[in-house]
Amino acid sequence: MKNTRVPDGKVATTTAAALVLKDVDDLQAAQAEIEKLLEKCARHAEEEINRKRLGGRKPRRDECDQKIGRTPKGEPITQAMRWGLEKHKEARECADKALNQLLPRHFSLEQRYRFDPVTGRKSLVSKEAREELMRQGREKELEGTLEPDVVIHSGDPLHAWAIYDFKFPCPETNLPTWSTYPKGHPYQGRTQGEMYRRVLGQSPSRITPLDGVIPEPVW
Repeated sequence: MKNTRVPDGKVATTTAAALVLKDVDDLQAAQAEIEKLLEKCARHAEEEINRKRLGGRKPRRDECDQKIGRTPKGEPITQAMRWGLEKHKEARECADKALNQLLPRHFSLEQRYRFDPVTGRKSLVSKEAREELMRQGREKELEGTLEPDVVIHSGDPLHAWAIYDFKFPCPETNLPTWSTYPKGHPYQGRTQGEMYRRVLGQSPSRITPLDGVIPEPVW
């Protein structure tokens, strides 16, 4: 495996042949390679956005905490949040290129899942369906849906084998914690990681530029 440069300057990973994943045992054999690629994407995204926004230096705490606006609900938007979104986008594009070469048809990026806590059933929400709800002002109907950054699966996104979320702490010395759902939310008091585990049946891992893959303990 080697890294090459594509025209826009981003790193693309090439492999001699794509992996074939028939079962979880195949995934476990390939997991170290998969995670190495995702770690590279996290570091690339951190460095690229820091280069664009800060001339390549790391953000300071006061810059991360700077308020730059408010949400429609009146909650503050910080620089850390904006840079985090930009870094997620960069990491997603990198992961898309790398995983399409390494294990096509066995991964999903930002796939949204709907979960019924009464029946325990889960279903997929397409990007088109999400966009249509947003256009119609019905985004409230998306409350309670889950959207992991990366899911490695059997070929069916409903059958997950591994789950990863990119985290970009700002500053980088902050702990890469899971978000906790607020009061009034269907999952209030629980964390993102807990709900990924409950809905998709696998303990998720966080990926940061500084620490790489951080496995989640099995609850």
